[in-house]
Amino acid sequence: MNANGFSTSVTFEYGITTDYGQSITASQSPVIGNTNVNVTTNLTGLLANTTYHFRIKAGSIGGIIYSDNNSFTTQPIITVTDYDGNVYQTIQIGSQLWMKENLKSLHYADGTNISGVYTYMNNEIYVTPYGRLYTWDAAMNNSINPSTQGVCPAGWHLPSGDEVQILIDYLGGFYLAGGKLKQEGYTYWNEPNTGADNSSGFTALPSGYGTPNNLYGSLGDLAFLWTSSQNGTYKWLYILHKDDSYCGIMYNHISNCDKEKRYAVRCIKN
Repeated sequence: MNANGFSTSVTFEYGITTDYGQSITASQSPVIGNTNVNVTTNLTGLLANTTYHFRIKAGSIGGIIYSDNNSFTTQPIITVTDYDGNVYQTIQIGSQLWMKENLKSLHYADGTNISGVYTYMNNEIYVTPYGRLYTWDAAMNNSINPSTQGVCPAGWHLPSGDEVQILIDYLGGFYLAGGKLKQEGYTYWNEPNTGADNSSGFTALPSGYGTPNNLYGSLGDLAFLWTSSQNGTYKWLYILHKDDSYCGIMYNHISNCDKEKRYAVRCIKN
């Protein structure tokens, strides 16, 4: 759009009919100047597999104008089921399709029992919201290859560090991505849950960690998630914290003890 020299407020009106009924301010609003500007916004909370209508509303001291009606159709809900029958919701983020829930599997995709899978505080009550915790060898199914299937269902794999970095970059980089990944509010995250809006739909939860000594901690405060990447004796994981909106990849030094630390898993589609 072109503001023609006026300071122009720009909103998108949208809804499932041409009555619209909802509106959201464009990211570029107000638009100022005499050049054409592409206006955009991010919508969340839309129904799956549904056609939405939208138009642009531009207002200035010169009056209000509307664009023609346009439409788009949201993607259908894609789910994935593991060997144990657990059904996981998924979310498209950029070019990547992620599980939006932590893994709960007790078996690999071929039905083999997983050795090295745990629940927080050894209590099944935590499995439904937070998933299970895995050692790195268990998550990798003893592979050493990045992007290996590991503990994930068929057609999915444990994300590499590079794939996690693509996710972080797509969501605005280290300082912003965490807030866009974290579930908003205080149902699962402890206060202040800084920056959390879950605008990506990833719905990261603070599942904490476990140690080989059966000590558990950081539930409500931290999300630790394994990647399939390593650098020598260092294994990579990505971390989110209640106190900031950061998301970064951390190198976890694997000694005989640290190799058995227990963290959550999210899978990414092949």
